[in-house]
Amino acid sequence: WGITMDREWDLEIPIPTDAARLNDGEWHHLAFTFTALERQVRHYVDGRLQPLPDKGGFLPLMGQLTSLLLGRDVHGGQELSGLLDEVRLSSVVRYTQDFTPPGSLSLNWGPQPPARGRPDGPPLLFGPDAPAGPVALGSRKHLFIDDALIARMTDVRLTVNTPADKTPTDFRSNQAWEPTPRFGAGQPDVASLWDEGDEVRLLYTNGGMWGGKPHAVGLATSRDGLHWTKPDLGLFPWNGSTKNNIVLRNASQGTAFKDPNPDVRPEHLYKYVAWCMKRGFYVFTSPDGVHWRRNETVALPFDPDGSISVFWDDQAGLYRGYFRAVMDDTIRRRVVRARTDEVLKPWPIETQEAPIWDANWALPRPTSGELPLIDTGGQVYRFKGIKYPWAPDVYLAFPWRFIHAGNVRPGSFLMVSRDGENWRRYEPPYYFTPGWELEGREVVEALMEQGMVRRGDEIWQYGTVRFTEHGGALYGGGEREGGIYDRLVRLTQRLDGFVSLDAGDEVGTVVTRPLVFEGQRLELNLAARGEVRVALLAEAGRPIPGFALDECDPITADSTRHTVSWGGQTDVEAQAGRVVQVQLQLRDAKVFALQFAAEE
Repeated sequence: WGITMDREWDLEIPIPTDAARLNDGEWHHLAFTFTALERQVRHYVDGRLQPLPDKGGFLPLMGQLTSLLLGRDVHGGQELSGLLDEVRLSSVVRYTQDFTPPGSLSLNWGPQPPARGRPDGPPLLFGPDAPAGPVALGSRKHLFIDDALIARMTDVRLTVNTPADKTPTDFRSNQAWEPTPRFGAGQPDVASLWDEGDEVRLLYTNGGMWGGKPHAVGLATSRDGLHWTKPDLGLFPWNGSTKNNIVLRNASQGTAFKDPNPDVRPEHLYKYVAWCMKRGFYVFTSPDGVHWRRNETVALPFDPDGSISVFWDDQAGLYRGYFRAVMDDTIRRRVVRARTDEVLKPWPIETQEAPIWDANWALPRPTSGELPLIDTGGQVYRFKGIKYPWAPDVYLAFPWRFIHAGNVRPGSFLMVSRDGENWRRYEPPYYFTPGWELEGREVVEALMEQGMVRRGDEIWQYGTVRFTEHGGALYGGGEREGGIYDRLVRLTQRLDGFVSLDAGDEVGTVVTRPLVFEGQRLELNLAARGEVRVALLAEAGRPIPGFALDECDPITADSTRHTVSWGGQTDVEAQAGRVVQVQLQLRDAKVFALQFAAEE
């Protein structure tokens, strides 16, 4: 054995070993240590110390480690005649005398690996693999984010509903470890929010990879979603003091979430899946969302120069991720999707013989060759995909549109999916729009952040507003206002209210596909300034007696759970289990969702 280092010099240390034992065709445990004070390298075979090599020191080196070769020398020669199964690097000397070799040090390949993902939600109703025939709707809520359940409609359109309220929060960059003004108060690109029940949590980075500061990831909390606290956690020092809210010191951007996977281990309850600059994508885990540990292996071996959106998909039983990809050497901002049912192992990709490399990065750029491409209708900067928690069969994304001319990300539009793989785009309008004034300044960039929080019949989302183009003049945009004015804004959306069936002054009609339901009553999420009526149709399309349009009590309500009645009666249980269609008649009204529900 030997250790060889190479830069402008060669340093080689021959290490005696038990060659006969290593050539017996069996697996063996090998260990190498270096004790700096002794200037001594030690080598162990199956826990037994081998003859000591000559002493030798290593010069103090400064720089970035960009590669480590195991099985060959630094010139790519002297190939190892054998196999390497598991490698561990440590910053401390773990062995100072003979020892009993440990078992596998791997979480994933040890005796009790984490369970593979499995579906814990209902089967998907729609998409290319959906079963033929009547839709087995049962008692699940159906959101009208698209026409998946619609057989026909007349004088009705699908309409994107922008958030009803945009309230600036008090979250600002005001600590020494936080971003420079280029990134502003709202932490564009990096905010990830989740609900802890009694509080909202926000994980954010200081943009140190570009902002000229050492890297840091911080945690903030809020009771009302508007006023934020940065707790003193005492975990990592900054300028000699641990009185700060830093939870990680990695150069990273990604998605943090409380994992709803029912098989998740307590120590892995929280996950932060992140692009780590020049290192690829990694998964960090935590038992409490505060104390984080990086997983043992890279998740995806790419350097896309940007964040990733990740969530647990209960209906598919796997984790989904979406991140930036390139189409060729010039188009850098498309989106690919990845998925895995073993989130702590390397995620599956299609390896390429000639990946796209960029001289500025240590790893290849991802392309549509390695992973499937999502049609975003042009370049986007972040995808911001999520599985909607309060109804099945609903996947939402809020991508940031990127306009290369002027280097601006003007707004975030809406995309919807029924399976997390096939997406429909609504654009225009933007879901989160620019062009409005906040505190006397015109919003130039309106950027959705990751995460949703529910409070009653309201959904809180968050976005960053900026008053200048991306990066300002230094990066090809216009410097209208300094980045110090950027703000984190709380957006309020109606429960299930992202898309609706809309009719104007003309009466519109919608008829669903044939379906089979369970339950005793029909509830609608709707806003009717005019009127809505509902009928139940038999399989042949004829109104079922007692449930015709002219027998329906007119609905003139604005409610997230309005029970439909016919002549004062709400019970539909006699039609449960039969094939029916639902007919909606709308005038000056919106219908967001329907659900056949059980009596409470």
